[in-house]
Amino acid sequence: HTARAGDTLIGIEREYLAPPHRWRGLKTLNRVADPMRIPVGTPLRIPESWLRVEPRSARVVALNGEVTMNGRPLAVDARVPVGALLRTGMSGVVTLAMPDQSRLTVQPGSQAQVEKLQGYKGIAGQSTQINLEQGRLETTVTPQRGPAARYQIRTPTASLRVRGTAFRVGSDPSAQLSQ
Repeated sequence: HTARAGDTLIGIEREYLAPPHRWRGLKTLNRVADPMRIPVGTPLRIPESWLRVEPRSARVVALNGEVTMNGRPLAVDARVPVGALLRTGMSGVVTLAMPDQSRLTVQPGSQAQVEKLQGYKGIAGQSTQINLEQGRLETTVTPQRGPAARYQIRTPTASLRVRGTAFRVGSDPSAQLSQ
């Protein structure tokens, strides 16, 4: 955060921080002498883990064949929240629009879970994590901006992180190495 006219650490706490993080932590971390008078333009570091989370959801923009969310049939325009387990039948496919306009397409015979989909109060970007348990997906990621922006796909054997690109990933449980 870059301090603006009238900023105080208490005001920044109220606007951006999640409990139990307090303005005193910002004072110590940033070595601010007077928490009521921060010079305009002063850069303040705020750890991502201190920020107030804003939960977000994806929206179904295309659907074909058998597709379920948490065991129930899915429909176009449905909201897909964090924790949702998506399953596609052998001819099923679903495309989600993320809040940042990225697109995620879960291919036939796949199972994927929306593990994280959140933004942070007053901070650009969002943090997205999809767990692909089996099958394939395609994604086009809008360029990610902001210090907390993340887009991650996890499989049982790999983790991919990007800030803006198009790619495909697959996971085959029968081909995984035993541990």
